[in-house]
Amino acid sequence: VAQSVPFSATGFTAKNVKDGIIEAKQNAEGFPRAGISLVMNGTVGNNNWVTYSELTPNVPIVFPVKTQLKEISFANNTNNVQFNLEFYKNGIAGGNLIYTWSVNTGAGINYKYEDLSSQNLIFNAGDWIRLLYKDTGTNAADGVWVLWIARIP
Repeated sequence: VAQSVPFSATGFTAKNVKDGIIEAKQNAEGFPRAGISLVMNGTVGNNNWVTYSELTPNVPIVFPVKTQLKEISFANNTNNVQFNLEFYKNGIAGGNLIYTWSVNTGAGINYKYEDLSSQNLIFNAGDWIRLLYKDTGTNAADGVWVLWIARIP
């Protein structure tokens, strides 16, 4: 019946109630996003685990619900930083490498943002990740990474 009921609302392309419900669901999934802040005070060294704080270097990030990593942002006190951030999921010890984020901020820049939605980094409740810093140039100093996540069905 909903498919035969006309529908019109600003911002929607749906022409009937059924399609309007589907469109609303698709556009609402993943919102709101939440940020998980990871902090490293001082200079980050090669093979350092990046986590909530350098005070807890071996603590993984555990997801309480089914989650997708949507974006990542980084900022620090050093310009022209180059590094890789390796994402390890579950497994024994470090986990299984699932993604590598390569960062080269460029001269005079001390931040970077990237949309990771297309990487399909999905985690079930209870999954965990750890992030390993791999130096490929100038080391970051007083770095902050924010993992932007969204709950998914």
